Amino acid sequence: MDQKILWAVNKMPKTDDKNLPIMGLEEIKKARTFHESFPQYSETPLTKLPYMASYLGVKEVYVKDESYRFGLNAFKVLGGSFAMARYIAKETGKDVSELPYSVLTSEQLRKEFGQATFFTATDGNHGRGVAWAANRRLKQTKNPRKGVQRMKAKQVCKLQENLAKEAIAYLMLYGTAVDVTPYRKAVTQVGTAWGLPIPDTQRWLDLIRQEEIAVTQAAEPEKVNHVMEEKDLPINASGLQTLDNIWGLFETAVKLNSADGRREMYALARELSECQNLTDWIIKSQTENEGAQVSMACTQN
Repeated sequence: MDQKILWAVNKMPKTDDKNLPIMGLEEIKKARTFHESFPQYSETPLTKLPYMASYLGVKEVYVKDESYRFGLNAFKVLGGSFAMARYIAKETGKDVSELPYSVLTSEQLRKEFGQATFFTATDGNHGRGVAWAANRRLKQTKNPRKGVQRMKAKQVCKLQENLAKEAIAYLMLYGTAVDVTPYRKAVTQVGTAWGLPIPDTQRWLDLIRQEEIAVTQAAEPEKVNHVMEEKDLPINASGLQTLDNIWGLFETAVKLNSADGRREMYALARELSECQNLTDWIIKSQTENEGAQVSMACTQN
């Protein structure tokens, strides 16, 4: 090989990048110690490539074979799991060095930290790494998307109530022309996924059914004996309220074992976002939106 490697001196001025410390030697040591604390940890091999070395005209070439890393065929589980541990450390007021595997999987930390859902942008190597770490090591809920969210019991009950009221509002506005089956299913799935009392779930389902009967049997739309007053329904809900419902649907989907159930939660979340016209809500300023009312219901396609 005739070509030679050309070296260039980095003449860029030094900066005070606030993110640089995370790449410092102390943080690197913490990351290594963190990963070494796992029972599954082992050094991955270096594989010698003599023919590649000969082709490149260098003495030796080695490849770090990360296909052995925790059986995931990729190194990305290392960064993902360490980032999760750093988040838990921050939330509990600890340094990540205080959270080896034995502590992360302990019942004491579970009680102190609670439950979180970790999201990643893809279900590729990084997503699988995060899911594996959450499920097998950190004992948290897994889902291949980015972000962290927790729902408390009061939020779950409110989500179920909101979904039921959405269905009733649809029926009030459009009568039998609308199909509220997705909302009925969502009310049921929220109750099942989060372990809500069956009578509470049934109460909301009964109210939806009663509204269906009322709008079906009424001779004229103006004479419907609705089960709830309009002021108690999300006819003019804000964008934030809709976003809370959408996020709650995704949180519920994480807890469902059924792929069909997760798809139904996703489809309903999409419907809510389209009906609310969240794009306009985000783009317009507060002044532009002042006095405007955004309807929770949209016409059927």
